[in-house]
Amino acid sequence: MKILIGGDSWGCGEWGYNEQNQHGLLHHGLEEYLKNDGHEVINTSKGGSSNKDSINRLKNALNFDPDIILWFQSDPLRDNRPYDSFADICNTWDNLINYNDSLLIENYKSLNDIGKKIYCIGGCSKIKINLVGEFSNLIPLIESVPEFLYPNYKHSEIWVSDWIIKADSLSTDVLEPLLKTKSSKDILKSKIHAKYFQPDGAHPNRYGILKVYEQIKLLVGLT
Repeated sequence: MKILIGGDSWGCGEWGYNEQNQHGLLHHGLEEYLKNDGHEVINTSKGGSSNKDSINRLKNALNFDPDIILWFQSDPLRDNRPYDSFADICNTWDNLINYNDSLLIENYKSLNDIGKKIYCIGGCSKIKINLVGEFSNLIPLIESVPEFLYPNYKHSEIWVSDWIIKADSLSTDVLEPLLKTKSSKDILKSKIHAKYFQPDGAHPNRYGILKVYEQIKLLVGLT
């Protein structure tokens, strides 16, 4: 089958340091497993990408005429780069959550407008089932990769991404729950999650991605 993948670094594969101590891809993850099974794959995922950019890359690759589209959801707040208005928009925790969700709705609408069935996978941010359900072309395949790999893990509402550079301008009402959120994210770097989140602790490794791939094959009907 012809399979198109989109997303951020979570769609790229396993990340870590090579023998030259340079951080980069050590394994091409889902793309590699699909190709090994004989599928034709285009992977438009890019490290550090926003959802908006990853969706645009998907749209630019549609001439590939894919049978299946898989999309890894990134941190929605990255769409606000360079974050110049971030502190004004997100001056309370509720406003931060609402703004995060409003960006996701825009992402889901843009994906839905592609006009093809798209299987959505929650990577660094969790698929919002209540929001994605409004769009008929979107299928929430795996709500949260971390929760799928570790059922006792609770995915945070907000993923602490590069927008944290604006933390000094955020109110206490936002910063206090953010500290708890960051702790939730850092749990993935702990030794108890080494099986699926080492070597870099910030992305699932080849073994975690293989487990995700087996679930995708089961749910999508790939052979």
